[in-house]
Amino acid sequence: MMIRSFVFQGLRKAGQLMASKTLTNPSRTVSILANQLQQNLTSNNTLSLSPSLCGTVPVKPLNLLSRIPTPVMFEQRRTLLNKYSLYTGRRVTNEEVVKRFFRLNWGMWIRVKAGREKRLWRKTGKNRKRLRYHVMCNATQCTLLDKMVTKFWRRERFLVNDPYAPYHKRENFVYTRKAPLDLPPPRQ
Repeated sequence: MMIRSFVFQGLRKAGQLMASKTLTNPSRTVSILANQLQQNLTSNNTLSLSPSLCGTVPVKPLNLLSRIPTPVMFEQRRTLLNKYSLYTGRRVTNEEVVKRFFRLNWGMWIRVKAGREKRLWRKTGKNRKRLRYHVMCNATQCTLLDKMVTKFWRRERFLVNDPYAPYHKRENFVYTRKAPLDLPPPRQ
């Protein structure tokens, strides 16, 4: 904003100089303004022109090219879904999902807690213990993750020495149970 007002005031003053016929050469007017700007920059590290030109406009000391304001863009990391591969024409697995999440055989996705390996030296023992646990994703997230991977990652896996083996079965829930319920003993 300050740079824009500085430029407009400088152009206005240059137009006044041209109108008063003190300087008839436009390139000479621009060079005078540039020289005065350079002198003021080197003298006190602030951008300030004399009151005869456009008043005082203090700005941080930087080089002339960096004074143009540029928008700062922070790219947020996104997990995208490729519906069609350019080579095969089929859906592609998102590798970030496979790296960050794990799918249990009954359809639930689990993940580790965020920041569990960062700055452990300043976390308490209780907090470090809490960060070692896994978190279950909710139903909406599980549906989304299922869509982001192919059938290969959705089918059951039978791994040797699988640390998640006790969690692959969910027999205590009616809809995911596979073995029949044990009947209670008959009353006498």
